[in-house]
Amino acid sequence: MLGLGSTREKVVAVVDVGSGSAAVAILVAHHGKTSMIVAADRSILPLEDRSKEQTMKGVAAMIQDAGTKVLKKYLKSEEGQRLGPPTIVYASIRAPWTRSSAGYASEVFPKDETITKELIIKIAHAAFDQDHELDKANMLETSVVRVELNEYPTAHPIGRRARRLSAITFESDFDPVMRKLVTDALHGVFGARETIMHSGARTYLSIVQERMDHPEAYVIIDMVSEATTCMAVRSGVITHHAVLQEGVRTILRRVAGSEGMPEEMLNLMRMVVAGSCSGETCDKLNAALTQIEPELVRIFGEAIGAFVGKQRLPDTLILAAHPDITSWLAHLFSRIDFAQFTITTRPFMVHVLKPENLKESVAPLPGVPIDMGIAVACAFVNTELRSS
Repeated sequence: MLGLGSTREKVVAVVDVGSGSAAVAILVAHHGKTSMIVAADRSILPLEDRSKEQTMKGVAAMIQDAGTKVLKKYLKSEEGQRLGPPTIVYASIRAPWTRSSAGYASEVFPKDETITKELIIKIAHAAFDQDHELDKANMLETSVVRVELNEYPTAHPIGRRARRLSAITFESDFDPVMRKLVTDALHGVFGARETIMHSGARTYLSIVQERMDHPEAYVIIDMVSEATTCMAVRSGVITHHAVLQEGVRTILRRVAGSEGMPEEMLNLMRMVVAGSCSGETCDKLNAALTQIEPELVRIFGEAIGAFVGKQRLPDTLILAAHPDITSWLAHLFSRIDFAQFTITTRPFMVHVLKPENLKESVAPLPGVPIDMGIAVACAFVNTELRSS
């Protein structure tokens, strides 16, 4: 049955925590073969205005809702009866609950030195100390993503000799209130199973770097309900990172205006994507989209302009967003004049990230619904398991 049945299978619960929703999937990882998503579900908060505290509690409730449904369905299935419950839980925590940063530090020695673990740790700490925005008391992950000897990256630096040692680091913090809510929700669904959490920035960076056909440099835009993460990446290293308080809900609210409902606008966008929107209703939607474009150009332009204060951006943009709004966003980002911010002084070339891009890594069983967030989180877990 699609490669399932080996004693080398590992059952993992994968959780994608968004800004206004949460998804849970059961992944059966199979060494050397495509891993299978055997159950999945996403629970979504209604698209309405609420306080940050209300949103936090709502997302935690969505974790419990989706997790309870998925676990119940899985344990009753043929796979669940045969393989038993998941043994570990992986959670991807996306913006705005996590923030991420990249650091760089380098040291030039008077003469060639033998590289030791202690030297690398010293340089890494110097790179971590450069960041003054993240909350050091509430870190989620800290890691050295690359070591360079004499400006050349190497996977095995210890024991080698070099005159210059450099380290590129990655770290994320986690809102402490949300961390407790997420931890309690996961414990309520899965009990005391081992839980590993990563930031959404690391999850998406890893998958795009390993699974997408892309150039050496690109920009990732990951839009969720309440926020958008923007990252510029060069040679696998994040050079710029920002979180904007603009997402699917806020855009739909702009489209709907003071009297409309975001859910209605999302349904209309869905009709446009399906090619079934016509007449006055469709004309009204297109007029509203045209009207809000200048404000969105200003919001994203200011964020991207802040990037350029450091270094011009790659002109390849990889976009991940709600499928009902992705086509319009791709058109927006490719059409508006971001050329002034890019290395080539050309507009962004937009590539939409879809679950099909990851089918060689993970795939759902027939009838199992997945979205981009589920697919990326599961593909990341699959990579982590295979590298461990």
